[in-house]
Amino acid sequence: MFPQLKQVTRINAPRWVVLSVDVLLSLLSFGISCLIIDATDYKKLHVSNYLNPLIIVLLFRAGSFFITKSYSGIIRHTSTQDAVRIFLAVSISTLGLLAVLGASINLFNIATYKPAVAVLIVDAFILIFLMSGFRIFFKLLYNQYAPFNNNTNTKELIIYGA
Repeated sequence: MFPQLKQVTRINAPRWVVLSVDVLLSLLSFGISCLIIDATDYKKLHVSNYLNPLIIVLLFRAGSFFITKSYSGIIRHTSTQDAVRIFLAVSISTLGLLAVLGASINLFNIATYKPAVAVLIVDAFILIFLMSGFRIFFKLLYNQYAPFNNNTNTKELIIYGA
């Protein structure tokens, strides 16, 4: 298994794979935050209650990932710039979702969405943690199993005269 893992880590992960993982992490963080916030009320825990909000949240998150291009960095060279991009992407999408939620509450006089604000804020913190952790984990995995000078077809040479 390790030779295949080394082969995979030698090449860069395509951007669409990173974007897909980011969207999946968004899905996971939204589910976890809904479970955390609504854990005391078991009557509300139905998948049908969270399907429409989940689709809206995923659309906003994917849009903010495209705007900030948080998926475009090379994962094995993760730095603090990637963490800033992740923070900006999640912040932009969370603020957009809160604005849409506030507008829908004011326009339609719906007061049942008050726990949704807590869900979005908890979701944002969980998502920042998961996305940053994923990138750091992949970087550590790459550094562990794919050493830099692993090519056996190299020739030693000396450049002189400079």
